[in-house]
Amino acid sequence: MAVTIKDIASKANVSIATVSRYLNNPEVVSVKTGKAIQEAIEELDYTPNDIARSLITNNSYTIGLILPDINNVFYPPILRGIEDIAEQYDYIFFLCNTDQNIRREKKYIDVLLSKRAAGMIFIGTRPTDDEKNRHIFTLSKKLPVLLLYEHFEGISSITTDDMLGSYKAVNSLLDLGHRDIAFVSAPPNFSTYVRKRRGYEKAMREAGIPFRDEYVVYQDAYESGGYQAMCQLLKLKNRPTAVHAVNDQMAIGVMRAALENGLKIPEDLSVVGFSNSSISSQIYPRLTTVNQFGYDVGKMAAKKIINMINKKDVDKTMELIEPELVVRNSCARIGQ
Repeated sequence: MAVTIKDIASKANVSIATVSRYLNNPEVVSVKTGKAIQEAIEELDYTPNDIARSLITNNSYTIGLILPDINNVFYPPILRGIEDIAEQYDYIFFLCNTDQNIRREKKYIDVLLSKRAAGMIFIGTRPTDDEKNRHIFTLSKKLPVLLLYEHFEGISSITTDDMLGSYKAVNSLLDLGHRDIAFVSAPPNFSTYVRKRRGYEKAMREAGIPFRDEYVVYQDAYESGGYQAMCQLLKLKNRPTAVHAVNDQMAIGVMRAALENGLKIPEDLSVVGFSNSSISSQIYPRLTTVNQFGYDVGKMAAKKIINMINKKDVDKTMELIEPELVVRNSCARIGQ
């Protein structure tokens, strides 16, 4: 026979209402009482009926996480941060990988809605095509929606300043005496790459350096794309002495192409990435990059969406975090 909260209450010598409060909002129950209830739960091997609980509380304690690319090494720390906080509040999340396919994304949203997800977090940059984002606005009117590393007016978001991050990256190269600085990016049909290019152009313009089309190269947002971009730059009569790549994976591809073509890093080529993913400190030379605080943002996101679900946070604005340049070994003063 299934164990009920009545059995738990009897075992812990508390009321059924107190057990219910503990299961739904443990922070409102005293430490002593909570410990007694938890011991009873473990001794009786109680498993909560999530369907019944969701009907009573109107909260399924599930969060949908929409991810555009599970192969992106930047995302695991974000997911870790979300999970660490969600577990503390007895929430679970469903991870949905869209492969940047809007049709698949909409399908996942429908599935999550059918499972009565309490809220959804969309991780990563969004397409610049407004039509491909319209469903996000519609969804935000039905349940709490949070954007990470993106911002739309009228939807809650947490992000770092992409433009400022690239601006800092390029200025660090300018401070080392570089003037021939290339920008390696994924195609500008996603907003983060547009913002990062603006940061690159702003730094170069303020330094009085004329814009050079051949120094801006677009390829796929992976290590292979960075490799192809650097091979293209190496064909120029006047190759760049430094490269800023829009993510660490592309930066590593740039470094591989340079090394395979006989260049030394940082003596012959300085490279700055973006995101401060785990691989940036594991390669050699270790990569100078821009920190986007993935794990911390994940923790912030979990706390915010849970507060939104519980109607403790209704602020639909952008929380903007200043990115930080992490200086390692992939850059050197020009001529050294």
